[in-house]
Amino acid sequence: MGSIARIWLPHLSGYDKGGEILECPGWKVAYLVEVLPTTFKGLNSGGYSMSDIAICQKNKKHISPHVECDCGFYSFNNVTDAKHQLSMNRNLLLLYTENYGEIYLHSRGAKSQEQDVIEIYIPDLCSRYFCKNEAIGLSKFKKYWAASCNQHKSNDYYSHAQLKDILLVDVSKLSNLDN
Repeated sequence: MGSIARIWLPHLSGYDKGGEILECPGWKVAYLVEVLPTTFKGLNSGGYSMSDIAICQKNKKHISPHVECDCGFYSFNNVTDAKHQLSMNRNLLLLYTENYGEIYLHSRGAKSQEQDVIEIYIPDLCSRYFCKNEAIGLSKFKKYWAASCNQHKSNDYYSHAQLKDILLVDVSKLSNLDN
């Protein structure tokens, strides 16, 4: 699946001041704050949407990402590193992204100017601690939407299929990633 921004803006192939727009895939974890409008919160950053452009919150004078600043969208090169982060908090979701614009590559990932969320993976187990039941979708728990089982689903609940229809991206269980 290609970038939504690329479909809307197919004429973009470089910057006005030179330099080619790069694209690279990435893996990241995030909290889902709102389903509509879709808002994610990263581990170290403010909110962002399904298709977004990074804006530095510290220094409005430079374009994000900047080599001397920590602004930009971060992602891992491989799913294993992202899954490790996911294992530390049961309320997180795994996101597969397409990153483009100005990109700084690092040994374990990238920091990019723009990103599109292409796929969402929901943990297999309910996010409620000590619950071992299979997650069947997402429910709103306090501030975030998280994996929930039939026993812990709230009035605000979406199944995987409903999320796929609403968000217009593939939404799967994490175990489907390994297949």
